[in-house]
Amino acid sequence: QSRITALLSRVGDRSTASASLENNLDRLASALEADLSPQREHMTKIILECVTCLPAKTSVYAALCGLLHGASNEFGERLIQQLHANLSAAIATVDNNAIRLLVRFAGELVHANVVSRASFVALLHALLDASRRLQVKGAALAGD
Repeated sequence: QSRITALLSRVGDRSTASASLENNLDRLASALEADLSPQREHMTKIILECVTCLPAKTSVYAALCGLLHGASNEFGERLIQQLHANLSAAIATVDNNAIRLLVRFAGELVHANVVSRASFVALLHALLDASRRLQVKGAALAGD
């Protein structure tokens, strides 16, 4: 697990000037494919943690997820489940930064063919509805 964590946290770093990012992602995805089944849970948690802690690499993580999803649909399904759980937790704790970064990542997953456009639009609508409900609830409480 520590090897996977180290690989995932360093992906996209400019330490290898001789290889392109695309080649690095392809090699990393190939290296991680063997660990997809036994380490799927750990990989999804680390990727989502990296997305919120290393936001400059969001598109890199989305591209990697697209490659891993191509190798295993179960990886993509688990990633979406974990993304939903993390987003729900961020909403419950009103962690606006995490909400913003996770929604941005979901949008990047559309480009990586992990999330459909329709699902992403539905997510945005659900967030708007939740925001409106909170505003109405807040206004009602302020009026009491």
